[in-house]
Amino acid sequence: MSSAMEEGAPTNTTGYLELLAEVLEDGVLTDDEAASLASLARTYSLSREQVHAAHRGFLLALAHKAIEDGKVTRDERRELLAAAQAIGFTDGIVKAVLDEARTALAEQRGKGCLPLPDLWLHGDPLRIGEGVAFTGCDELLRARLEGRAQAFGLRVTGSVSRKTAVLVTDGVDPYTTKAQAAREFKTRIVAPEVFAELVHYVQPAKTGTDRTPAETAPSPTPTTTAPMAATTTVSTLPAPGPTIRAWARANGLPVGVRGRLATETVNAYAAAHRLDMDPTGDTAARNP
Repeated sequence: MSSAMEEGAPTNTTGYLELLAEVLEDGVLTDDEAASLASLARTYSLSREQVHAAHRGFLLALAHKAIEDGKVTRDERRELLAAAQAIGFTDGIVKAVLDEARTALAEQRGKGCLPLPDLWLHGDPLRIGEGVAFTGCDELLRARLEGRAQAFGLRVTGSVSRKTAVLVTDGVDPYTTKAQAAREFKTRIVAPEVFAELVHYVQPAKTGTDRTPAETAPSPTPTTTAPMAATTTVSTLPAPGPTIRAWARANGLPVGVRGRLATETVNAYAAAHRLDMDPTGDTAARNP
């Protein structure tokens, strides 16, 4: 039980922890097993405080194991709850050790984060611990990106909420439940290739007043690629012709094969080509 030792269990509780792991393997602590643990504690002359520290170290080691892959399954949470109850803790200890384990893992991963490049066009960087959601996308590409997101310390969620950092989509169907929720919550929407860049340069979790260069520097002048980092509300203009749609795809912007285009997409096309959009969706050259 070296992992429990690393989490605060006293060094003289090794034998006790080995027995504890054995008797809790099935998630149940019988009266006989409890008596055996108490007897072993007396044999090693363990104080009440040392036993308590051993129990907490044991739970924290389980919590570290549970969050290694970036998510805690129902079975893992159930195992933690059962172990906590068996050794006399209240259910609240489970949240405490999971939060502590997540914080430690985030700090460890944060040490390996790459600095943002000088030319960074994707707005606020993603940070370890933030939630991301996916909709659409090629299945293999999506699985690969989800795996990378979890490996870099991001949380992959099954829905979009106010706390979701980004929604990743290829834009083929802009009216999925997640896409509509993202527009409602003004969640950033990015294309898969942009998300891959965001994950590659994921930044440490925020602590206190920590701010990245991207957050303290003046906002960059909009470019044809910048809107990829933020697509929110949907335009009320009629759908423009295929020119804008083709341009958006070529520049990595999420766009559907039909239906209305996002306001930001239309504006980005106009800015890139120095054009004004008229209400019919046609383009007119801006006067010099």
